[in-house]
Amino acid sequence: VAKRAINQIVDPGRAVREARQAFDRAPTVDHRMRLGAALLDAGNPAEALQHYEAAANGPFASDPALLEGLARAQLATGRHAEAQATLEKLFAGNPRARDQSDPSLLYAQALAAQGAPGTRDAFERALTNASDVAARCLFADWLARQPEAADRERAKSLYSEIVHDARHWPRHAREHNREWLQRAQTALGQ
Repeated sequence: VAKRAINQIVDPGRAVREARQAFDRAPTVDHRMRLGAALLDAGNPAEALQHYEAAANGPFASDPALLEGLARAQLATGRHAEAQATLEKLFAGNPRARDQSDPSLLYAQALAAQGAPGTRDAFERALTNASDVAARCLFADWLARQPEAADRERAKSLYSEIVHDARHWPRHAREHNREWLQRAQTALGQ
């Protein structure tokens, strides 16, 4: 992870360039998915979506990694209902994915973006499955926009937990969670 982060700083286009070269040499589903992931990470979700959609139309259409990548690209391009449907397909074929950090958080985000019923439960599940602070911060963001005072208080509590916990994070955790810490601090007016 640290090496990848350093490479991103030194040569930000390297991952996309290498993935594109691999795909050009051998246009396999695996290389297409690698290129899609690199494009997403590089901030090009529209092109990533094209690659994931092409891969999803083949024999690997129910591959969990493919479906998760497709949902990430759909969410990043504002296609929230499609992301929800893709994740529901993932959960139907792979029920354990519902209890994994990334798919459960993506699902909560897709529901929240649509104002769909079940958003609170989806965020609670994502919070239970969370492997970093993204779920806490995104849930707090959603709670802060709700009309109930109790929800806004819980949001404040979640933001406070993030800021408090950050005091004990090692440097790599602080770097990994910088965006979420800054959002929590901003929300608390710090």
